Amino acid sequence: MLYDPKWEKPTVAGLIAWLETQPAEGEYYYLNCSGECLFGQYMTSLGIDWSGLHCRQSPYIDTLHSMGGLRVQKIASEGPWTFGAALNRARALAATA
Repeated sequence: MLYDPKWEKPTVAGLIAWLETQPAEGEYYYLNCSGECLFGQYMTSLGIDWSGLHCRQSPYIDTLHSMGGLRVQKIASEGPWTFGAALNRARALAATA
């Protein structure tokens, strides 16, 4: 049976692996919590329906908590809002864990 990344639960390591496949100069819109934000795109890649969710709703909060809470939120919230910059922040966070 072939591996499917959609079987994975969201993790910082998984986010890093996903970010490595994105164009470094590609941008995401942090303030759009309905799927265009960094985490929305990552969750969608895992097969998790993120459309229509608001950042203060339980699935979003629960997912961030399971990944490491507010420390993980900084990966997406700090600028610049490009995949390459987010990858650098995610790697830095993983190195301190």
